[in-house]
Amino acid sequence: MRGWLSVHNRFDQFVKRLAREGLSPAGRVETEAEVTPDALRIDVWFVPHAGRAPKRALAPLGLLGRIARTSCTLEPFHRTPSGELVADCVAKHRLFCRELARRTPRPEAPMQWILCSGRPSAALLGFRFRRSRRSPGIYDGPTLTRTLLVVISELPKTRATLLVRLMGAGQTLSRAIAEVRALPSDAPERRLALPILVRLRLEIPADPAKQTTIDREFLMTTKEIDKYLEDLHQKGREEGREEGRGEGQGEGLSKAVLVVYKARFGAPPAALTAAVQRVSDQAALQRLLEIVGTRSAEDVAAALRKPRAKPPARAKVSRRSASPRRASVAR
Repeated sequence: MRGWLSVHNRFDQFVKRLAREGLSPAGRVETEAEVTPDALRIDVWFVPHAGRAPKRALAPLGLLGRIARTSCTLEPFHRTPSGELVADCVAKHRLFCRELARRTPRPEAPMQWILCSGRPSAALLGFRFRRSRRSPGIYDGPTLTRTLLVVISELPKTRATLLVRLMGAGQTLSRAIAEVRALPSDAPERRLALPILVRLRLEIPADPAKQTTIDREFLMTTKEIDKYLEDLHQKGREEGREEGRGEGQGEGLSKAVLVVYKARFGAPPAALTAAVQRVSDQAALQRLLEIVGTRSAEDVAAALRKPRAKPPARAKVSRRSASPRRASVAR
């Protein structure tokens, strides 16, 4: 059942990567945390660091940052869960808290946040969840369950809820992606979420026969990302042309590669900077620009690791064939 064993799909991967990359500056993030002795799994477990630094790191994350002010677990459901699946999460969380209580030193017992794309009416009724004062769309569970439930489609359409709405489905997700694209290029939500979405889309097999139903759904729901990639390509081409007018086309392409990488993944690694400075061939730079603009950061790193083609080895010439004159004299 989904409440007990995590279903590994694109949407779950997105939530886990977003939480891991967004929250890791503020504390310890663990995904697939084991709940012994039954080998159950917590999708995401976060424990904030002590001090003021975590609060500064969490502030730009809006509602997600407020959720993570104290130790918490996240259980995302891309498809609206049944009452039984929510009950599974509550039971699993109780086992997890009991396991943590046995540890030395004893960690803080986390709050569980169940993130639902739609409204799980059976669960809300069956557990007597109450509307929370925190925000519309958030429901408080019974105290002893240490559980809150978020109906993502009911959250206010504000920037503060944007990262959590990206964990939704259908029109909620599509609208959230469009809102992220409309943010300035240096907005923390944009810098965090768009590269993860791009990487997940690029990981889907190009052959439709090899795509799962969830793969195809992910491609359809996140097709707004294609516009983002087109914008990156256009920006790279314009940077190349602009810089090329004053500095030469090769140097313009070099800067375009770095600009596109920074827009997608953040500060370019030293290996990429060294590579674009070393390469002067425009065709090679154009190929590198295509990789940076359309592939994952891991693919870029792999391309940089590829050894350059070695010059063909000289054919060995035997002494006998190399000295025909001496051979004739010997006769």
